[in-house]
Amino acid sequence: MIRIIIATGTIIVLVMALFSFHDNWAKLEASPLLRVQRQLLLHDPSTLSFKVQVDISQQKEKSSTAAIPFIMIESLTEVLHNRIKAGANNVFQDISVAGSLGDFSLFSALSDKLVTESFSGKKMVFIGDSTLVRVGRKITCLLERACNKFYGTSDNWNNTSAKAANDILKLDDESSQDPRIFHSPNLSFFGFTGGVRDEDFAPILDNAWEETQTNLQPDILVVNEGFHWLHVITHKWERGAEAIMFWIHYETKWLQRVIDEANNLASKRPLMLLFKTNNFICNDMQGNYARFDGVDDYAPPASQATLTTCYRIVRNTLISKGYRGSKSEIDDYCLNGVFSDHGSRYLNHRLYKFLSLLNLEDFHPDLKIGILNDYDLETCGTTDDSYHHFQISLPRIRLLGNVIEYGNKFPAQEFNKAMQEYSNLRMDQWLEFA
Repeated sequence: MIRIIIATGTIIVLVMALFSFHDNWAKLEASPLLRVQRQLLLHDPSTLSFKVQVDISQQKEKSSTAAIPFIMIESLTEVLHNRIKAGANNVFQDISVAGSLGDFSLFSALSDKLVTESFSGKKMVFIGDSTLVRVGRKITCLLERACNKFYGTSDNWNNTSAKAANDILKLDDESSQDPRIFHSPNLSFFGFTGGVRDEDFAPILDNAWEETQTNLQPDILVVNEGFHWLHVITHKWERGAEAIMFWIHYETKWLQRVIDEANNLASKRPLMLLFKTNNFICNDMQGNYARFDGVDDYAPPASQATLTTCYRIVRNTLISKGYRGSKSEIDDYCLNGVFSDHGSRYLNHRLYKFLSLLNLEDFHPDLKIGILNDYDLETCGTTDDSYHHFQISLPRIRLLGNVIEYGNKFPAQEFNKAMQEYSNLRMDQWLEFA
């Protein structure tokens, strides 16, 4: 009789564990890049406590568990991407993703709480292009509660699609050109919006850094740039010598300067630096715009005639301003610096590679360095012109808030190590499109 009771109890415990497992499984919308070994979980009794395994067999051998924090953010991004693409009404809900030790990390919904905790009471500086400015302006709108219609629907955020939220949260002047500089109590933006003269790139950046170092002292610094240095040479968009040099020397003229400026800022005040990826470019839509005429000529494999013409134009442009570029540098620019998704991904690859090679010991202990990868939120369905993704400004704000919220849980050294391991793990995946 006792044996029967024990056996029955064991069965009940196992059944309850299985129900617990399936309940937890329902909470998980795993990214393909965060592969959960489901078969192992289903057949190995030791995993009934739902200890999620991160399968690194498809990843580089040099990866380590140090990258897990950024893999968790990646998994969140994949969930958001899928919901946005499906037009789902739960884009702004709380999202839990599984950790490697059986835990779940909860990423907060877009709410008054997330906006307040991630943005309010902090000084933010954005330095970038027109793909970043609208995010900054809408954060300001939320913080200043100028978006009364949006706040009027705050109780319904959990049942709002990305498109519906964007239709609600409208800026008064969305149809006009975004400003190149704006300041609010919490956020300042400097950058490149609209057409920028070639000779203005360096002065715009010099002014942005001087103002930031002298007067702003931010807690959060978000940076991005790249699109103004891409080309459609031989057709509509021929770049000047300064733009070409910024692309060729992307690591030293742009990325390294950001690091140096951020390190100096962190010596005065703890700082979180986030590198925003270059946006997804919908190649299929580019044919609708005359300014992209000829971009298909550069689609790999580009013809030798196209590359030869490009080389001649770039070389002559550089010489006219007293610059020099090696043949390999100019060839690289002609082939991989094109205003297409190939060109965007190539710059993102260079960003991740740069981050993977940083000497973390050189940084101030109060500097955190991370990645805001909103590229992976974007699709052809979220843009009206092939590369701006204004339709999903709010999901991008939600992702930024989550990254800040999550990053605050880690000391700088641990966060930076995770960023570097993750960059090392993922940098070559940006080249898979090529």
